[in-house]
Amino acid sequence: MHLRSLRLAIASASVTWTALLPWAAHATAASGPGSIARTLAWAVYAAGSVVCHQRPDRSFHLSGLALPVCARCTGIYAGAAAVFLLHRVIPRRDGRMTPLQWFLAAAAPTMATLVWEWTTGHVVSNGIRAAAGLPLGMVGAALVLHAFDADVVKSMEGA
Repeated sequence: MHLRSLRLAIASASVTWTALLPWAAHATAASGPGSIARTLAWAVYAAGSVVCHQRPDRSFHLSGLALPVCARCTGIYAGAAAVFLLHRVIPRRDGRMTPLQWFLAAAAPTMATLVWEWTTGHVVSNGIRAAAGLPLGMVGAALVLHAFDADVVKSMEGA
């Protein structure tokens, strides 16, 4: 597969997955038993269970149902999808920070919420969880895009 096609496939999968999260809750609530929509929606829930704890109290709800992933995961996926959709207008990385430094900086809000919850016993809201996950998804997607722009990848493309 050509690398440009792979990049497009990854971006499309990210955006599609993010769009499927609210759709699955709505389709499950609105569709009758045995319908194709409900079957597909439950497939999204099953996929979500592989990557997320799916605790209803830590998830956003739509149509009376928890989304297929928790609020933090929703934020991560939304951040990644936003970068993939807007990558042409986002300024390029300036090189002052390494990819690891970017990742650690992006993970800091999520880590702060975890440390807060573990040390105080107070649970932060789902909105805060999602907001803390946004930078992690954004930087993760930006690093994927950066990898496609790297000289190493460009040299592989010519092979």
